[in-house]
Amino acid sequence: MELKHYVVAVIVGALTGWAGAARADVMAFKSWKRYQDIRDYDWAVATFRWLQGAVSGAMAAVPADALIRALTGLVSVLVLAVTLAGCASVPLKQQISRSHQVAHQALVAVDEAERALCAPIPATPNVCGSAVAAALGLTDAKHQAISRTLARAFDHDAKAGVAVIAWRAGDPVPADLRTLLQDAQDVVAVATTITDNALVTRAQALVARVAAVVALFGGGL
Repeated sequence: MELKHYVVAVIVGALTGWAGAARADVMAFKSWKRYQDIRDYDWAVATFRWLQGAVSGAMAAVPADALIRALTGLVSVLVLAVTLAGCASVPLKQQISRSHQVAHQALVAVDEAERALCAPIPATPNVCGSAVAAALGLTDAKHQAISRTLARAFDHDAKAGVAVIAWRAGDPVPADLRTLLQDAQDVVAVATTITDNALVTRAQALVARVAAVVALFGGGL
């Protein structure tokens, strides 16, 4: 692949990652009713999350070329290092935001993995079109159950993102974050009935990632 194609892939990936990271801010924007809401918004956390999303998107977009990935990874590390320059440690709120971004990526990974196994028929998205799905026990009913749970999870994930921005030290764990954890556990319950270790592993990783976000609040599970 020519260098210009790599550059285009990285730019598109970065923009896609940024857009995904900014979804919580869009939801917050819709709820603003006065100028003070804009002034009080935590822009530091928001921009830090945008950077994380852009870097992660750029990394994911680069084809599996060891040298290019290594160079991209080095640039990513340098960018984050510059962002955190002068700070002895990352503030708790930024740790929570970063951890939540990782959890979001894990959620997307589960959704993509299940869809890849099912290969839904475009005209009837609730029906799997893959012969592999049937062999693995991924029935249409199970696909629909996972899809419903993932839809709820994405909704709670977006709302949790808004709550993370509004969070202040001493506040309890956002309710939508706890609900997201339950959603993740529900996905695992269905995934374990399907004989595909990769999907189960991704679902379990989602639970671990969301639990890690909850733990950062100091409230435990």
